[in-house]
Amino acid sequence: MKPGAIVIVLAAGGLALRLALACHVAALPYQLDYEEGNVLNAGHRIADGVTPYPEPGSFPYVLNPYGPIGYALTALAVKVFGVSLFAPRLFVVLESLALALLVASLVQRLGGLWSCGLVAGFWCLCTPLGWYWIPFLRVDILALTFSLLGLYLFAGRPGVWPAAALACVLLTKHSVLAGVTTCFVTLGADRQWKQALKMLLIVFVIVLAGIAATGGAAPFHLLATHSDPYILTRALKGYVVALTGGLAAVGILVYGWLMAERDAAVPRLAAIFLASSAVISLTGGKLASDVNHFLELTAALAIAAGLVLSRLWTLRDSAAVPLTAGLLVMGFGSIVWHWHQPDDVAKGNQCRQAYDLIRSSNGDRVLSEDVSAVLLSSKPVLLSNPFVYTQIENRLRWSNGTVAQLADQQYFDLIVLGGEAQTFRSESGLWPQSMMTAITKRYTLAYKFNCSPWLQAIYVRSKTQLEHPGSTPPQAGVPDPR
Repeated sequence: MKPGAIVIVLAAGGLALRLALACHVAALPYQLDYEEGNVLNAGHRIADGVTPYPEPGSFPYVLNPYGPIGYALTALAVKVFGVSLFAPRLFVVLESLALALLVASLVQRLGGLWSCGLVAGFWCLCTPLGWYWIPFLRVDILALTFSLLGLYLFAGRPGVWPAAALACVLLTKHSVLAGVTTCFVTLGADRQWKQALKMLLIVFVIVLAGIAATGGAAPFHLLATHSDPYILTRALKGYVVALTGGLAAVGILVYGWLMAERDAAVPRLAAIFLASSAVISLTGGKLASDVNHFLELTAALAIAAGLVLSRLWTLRDSAAVPLTAGLLVMGFGSIVWHWHQPDDVAKGNQCRQAYDLIRSSNGDRVLSEDVSAVLLSSKPVLLSNPFVYTQIENRLRWSNGTVAQLADQQYFDLIVLGGEAQTFRSESGLWPQSMMTAITKRYTLAYKFNCSPWLQAIYVRSKTQLEHPGSTPPQAGVPDPR
């Protein structure tokens, strides 16, 4: 027995609605995630014919820790549509569609039903992690798409094409490793050492060629900018978030395991992928990491759930219909919930006011946590990725001095922070304490906004040395939009 056409229609319709909502979010003209401005800046540099990986320590201070493919795709959007967040985000929406279809295709290639795979792919985009990270301008969804593409090709015929797709993962985001690991573990289990060596050599050559073609100091940016501390409890919290959001798929897998004597368990390749993604998600414990490191685990859960559902339908198990309906209901329920969430008009207005202020300011020397605000104001980015800068500040010689030294010299016309310097928490790792000290000495808090965690306060140069800068309110006569 197979699911009826109604299941495919519902899954396809739900997927269309999910992506329509993603397009609505993509149209918001301000930064929604810390990394968006950094990715947009890297794409802008490539579009201008400049490497995204400049010599470490050279001014302006640009630090890009991811592979060139995501940046190059953003550059394509910039060249065709101009500097904006909307067009590159639409690329992420398309990547999300490809991701859902690859989940369905992998389920079918591994012996399951494409209709069950489509339901699983739809559900995957509607998990809490899917809702949060799509359609942010980041490289995560693109890397995950390459990972699933590599698995799909590998499951059909191991050879050159799987290696090419897996190499693209490493040239996009090199912590998305479950797909790569799955291929090599499977070959090792089958004792196909020659095939494993062949794939390894192809991956190595493609990655080496990609880095060489990028130019600049790519190895430093890709390998030496991840020195932030590791916190195990941070990773464990990520597992809780991912597994709680994926509870429906976990329940289906548990039921499949209980039915293992009737052959409802997942195939070996899917099981290895699930185990690999669960282990590699430990990378989510880095201070700079977030639950986006669990997206590959979510996709693995979706594939495994689709395969179990397929077996249950084939075996005419009584649970097949309610479990499939459960995934669909959860997907549509999340769409309805998000559809009726009111737009944060007040916050949007605050962001527009802040972006307009930065755009209309006389000076071009703007230091900002919200890098998108600088780019969309047609001003040069003097520092991208403050967090990475802070982690490696003491390891490099900065050609124009550290950002704290520049701030102490009042080099910047505006300094845009995600909060007041006086209440800065050094454990966040976003800025060095010396930077906050320089700001409170040499700059005055002039504007407050309730825009985003990266745009809350704008500082201007102090005209005189303040006696107690830490307690100085915004300048008299300056409106406080908050």
